[in-house]
Amino acid sequence: MTVLTVGKVQESDDDLLVRDRNGDMGATEELLLRYQGLVTAKARSYFVTGLEYDDLHQEGMLGLFYAIRHFREDHGVPFQAFADLCVNRRIISAVIRATRKKQQPLNTAFSLYQTPSDAPDSRPFIGRLVDHGATNPEHWVMEQESQKRWKTLLQRRLTSLERDVLRLYLAGFTYQQIAVKLGRSQKSVDNALQRIRAKASFASHHAL
Repeated sequence: MTVLTVGKVQESDDDLLVRDRNGDMGATEELLLRYQGLVTAKARSYFVTGLEYDDLHQEGMLGLFYAIRHFREDHGVPFQAFADLCVNRRIISAVIRATRKKQQPLNTAFSLYQTPSDAPDSRPFIGRLVDHGATNPEHWVMEQESQKRWKTLLQRRLTSLERDVLRLYLAGFTYQQIAVKLGRSQKSVDNALQRIRAKASFASHHAL
């Protein structure tokens, strides 16, 4: 008789969240691992003077843990979206604290997820969601559309090299690794990131 071995089916977020609420730490760890890549991408998207990537990553993981423990299915927003918002909110709070400690203007910190200029006020994306309710589906959809328009405008302004550098940087590669992959010097990579920062700032003030 032939026995077929069926691989383990990956559990859905909802199933893992139910197990987490029942005290299953294994489910909690699975969710943390599943969304660790999200935290890494968000943490690496900030260029903050005097604030290390590891610090931002730790804050992001705390935001992810908060999302796991406070997610509500009845709010009509999928867990992935709620986790994204909580991670962003936690990281932005860390950026604000760091810039205040150094008595620097907040614009010394740049994020690739910065709010487009057509937002109703000057606060960052997640900062405004704190007041309006992060799990409100209507507000979430509007914010996603604003963010999409900003990213589209930025992509149009980037050169082919800058897009490649940005893609690899957000994927977690170091300056040296990016330089090797693209056949460029580390100085060239650094210059590209500086140009990306400037163009992103421009896009945030000229988004439709």
